[in-house]
Amino acid sequence: AWPTDGLALCTAADDQLNPALVADGERGAIVAWFDYRSSPTISHLFAQHLLASGAVDPVWPIDGLALCTAPGGQAGHAIIADGTGGAFIAWHDFRGGLSAIYAQHVLASGAADPAWPTEGRALCIAANGRFYPKLVADGVGGAIVTWYDFRSSTISPDIYAQHVLASGAVDPAWPADGLALCSAANSQEYPTIVADGVGGAITAWQDARNGTYDTYSHTWSDYDIYAQ
Repeated sequence: AWPTDGLALCTAADDQLNPALVADGERGAIVAWFDYRSSPTISHLFAQHLLASGAVDPVWPIDGLALCTAPGGQAGHAIIADGTGGAFIAWHDFRGGLSAIYAQHVLASGAADPAWPTEGRALCIAANGRFYPKLVADGVGGAIVTWYDFRSSTISPDIYAQHVLASGAVDPAWPADGLALCSAANSQEYPTIVADGVGGAITAWQDARNGTYDTYSHTWSDYDIYAQ
C-alpha cells in the first residue's frame, strides 16, 4: 500500500534533515525533523503524521506542522509518544543566543497543544549552553527530560533533568532550570532515559570523572558509564 520508493512527508524548499519518529499507537507514526525552508543557515522544527495506510494524515499541514520557528534556530530534537496519539518533542534552542532546552506537545489532531506556549515550553535557560535532550513519558500526560549542561564549566558538562506537566507547566516541585542528576568532576555527557513505571525515570550517561582532558584536541578520555 506504500509507494515503492517511500512516501514524501515534506518536499518544502531547501533542506529537511535528521528525522526522528515515534509510533502513534494506530500503526502509523509521527515524524519530526529540523528544517531550513525559512533560512539556509538556521533550522526550525517541523513534524508530520504518517498513517498506517501509507498516506500522510490529511488533517495535518502539507509539508509538516511547525513545532517551533523561534529566532536563532532549533536542533538536537528527540520525540516520544504521549499515549493518546500525539507526541512530546524536546530540543536545544538558540533563541536567547546560548543553547536552552525547550519542549512542545503536539496533539493527534495535528495542532500544537494550546495549553503549551506557542514556541515551546522553556525547561532550562541557565547560563552557558546545554544540548541533546532525551525524554520519556511520565505516565500521567507529562514528560521527564534530561540533557547535558555546561552551566558550571565550559568544558565539563553535567547531567540535569526537568519534569514538564500535562498542563505544559514545569513541575513546581522540581528545581528551576532542572535537577542535577550528576555534577561529579570532569565531564558527563549524552544521557539516555527510560521510565521507571512509577512516574520517575532511570538515566544513564558517559562519564569522564576518572579521565583526563586533552587541551590540544579539547576532548576527554577514559569514559565510564553511570546511571541514576
